[in-house]
Amino acid sequence: MFSLRPLAARQTASLSLSSRVLARFASGPVGTPPFSLSSSSSNKTSNIFETAKSLEKNKPSSFSNTRNPSLRTSNKYGNSAPAPPPEPEDGKQRVGYVLHCKFTPNNTILTLTSQYVRVGKRYVKLTKEERYMDLVRPLEDVRINLTAGILGFRHTKQGEYEAGFQTAARMFALMSEREFLDHPLEIILSNFGKGREAFLNALNGAEGNLVRPLVTRVTDGTKIRIGGVRPPRARRV
Repeated sequence: MFSLRPLAARQTASLSLSSRVLARFASGPVGTPPFSLSSSSSNKTSNIFETAKSLEKNKPSSFSNTRNPSLRTSNKYGNSAPAPPPEPEDGKQRVGYVLHCKFTPNNTILTLTSQYVRVGKRYVKLTKEERYMDLVRPLEDVRINLTAGILGFRHTKQGEYEAGFQTAARMFALMSEREFLDHPLEIILSNFGKGREAFLNALNGAEGNLVRPLVTRVTDGTKIRIGGVRPPRARRV
């Protein structure tokens, strides 16, 4: 029959060995008095323990806000972090803006659109190809449409430098008033009317101080005609 005596004897021997080792380290080297803590060392040790206890009490909680989880959440380090923005009700998550600028010899036409990707229920109904298209070329909604004629310029004055400058300055002011400065901006320029130079000067001047830091890309969308039919005659006024 199996007996527990050898096991108990081994445990007793290991305990006695551990006690001898601890006593050896406490007594110090051979011929030296036993080790003892000085008053300064004991004070430092007590201060360390008190600091550890205070840190343990003030340790941030790793639980999220259970009363209102939508306000704040907790990350893996236990620190509270802002919750992600809620999904829009219409299922259109805005990702950026595009400013389409057309400078004809007779007018300056500016159109601001917002780019969005479909989320929520709209995203679930999309096919695989449509989801890829949302990432590569987001859809756009028109936000502001402005021309030189809307600002009061008539006839031949619509194509002048001053009309283009005033139209650009008014567009930048409307973007600031309607809070369309919360996402990156892409600018697409078309044609080479006098308003083109006026728009660039307004963008680089004081009128474009709020818009200029948001610009991430400037594209020239002028169509290049190679051959083709005979163009219409030049407009004479």
